[in-house]
Amino acid sequence: MNSTRQNNISFLLNKYKDIVKNDDGSFRLAHRCISGDNDSYVKFVDTGVHNYNEVEHNCYKCKYCETGHPFNYCLLRTNLEDSSTKIPVNYVANCDAYEPIEYLNIIHDKREMINFIEMVQQYFDCPEYCEEYFGFSPNADDDTGEVLETIREYYEHGGEFANIPDKYPCVIHFPIDDIDIYKKLEWIYIGED
Repeated sequence: MNSTRQNNISFLLNKYKDIVKNDDGSFRLAHRCISGDNDSYVKFVDTGVHNYNEVEHNCYKCKYCETGHPFNYCLLRTNLEDSSTKIPVNYVANCDAYEPIEYLNIIHDKREMINFIEMVQQYFDCPEYCEEYFGFSPNADDDTGEVLETIREYYEHGGEFANIPDKYPCVIHFPIDDIDIYKKLEWIYIGED
């Protein structure tokens, strides 16, 4: 058997896995493939995954995805593997944890809005663009410019966000593929008056 084929079989048997949701809501990894009769081929197995992201999902939009070059990385898979190196999204076959960031998102309260900002901050070219877009300014060292607090810490210390909704629940429009930091976040209140 040639080395390319052997490498492909090794990848499918050892690295290509499903992320399966347990009954308690946690996640685990399951081998997607098992060895054939004489290790010259693999058999795909049913791991019980309900979401078939290998054909239906765009991992780039998932909240567990970290964008990078040359690969996007699955932070959940990295965590489940307890890996010191980030694992590319293409190592995940099917995934029950897929939770996409959509163009239209229902946000129920300010805490959920802060969670959303934390999820999408990686889609901005730099932290300052995220701060500009959502209208906040975390504490930073005057000499080095180093940011001294996370978005969550800024919020918990009473920090203000000028460009987020002031009424909840609401629907926000977030243009994940074409963010213009000079435009305001578009949202509409959907609660009762």
